[in-house]
Amino acid sequence: IHSVDESLTDTQQRYGSELARMRRHLQSLEAELGQLRDQVKHQVDEYQHLLHVKMKLEAEIENYRQLMHGITGEPD
Repeated sequence: IHSVDESLTDTQQRYGSELARMRRHLQSLEAELGQLRDQVKHQVDEYQHLLHVKMKLEAEIENYRQLMHGITGEPD
């Protein structure tokens, strides 16, 4: 029975250590996931801003194009 108790204690310690290691790894992965989510959000925000600027520039180019055609009388 003494041997069984030692084996049980040893097994509990090994599993406890392994569980602690896995928890640390999980926390590390969760932190990394949080950072990746922040980066993706930043990139989406930047993309939206750039898309808005692009749309404004396209509209401005079209306005200039119409003005130029109006001045020169050239068709599209």
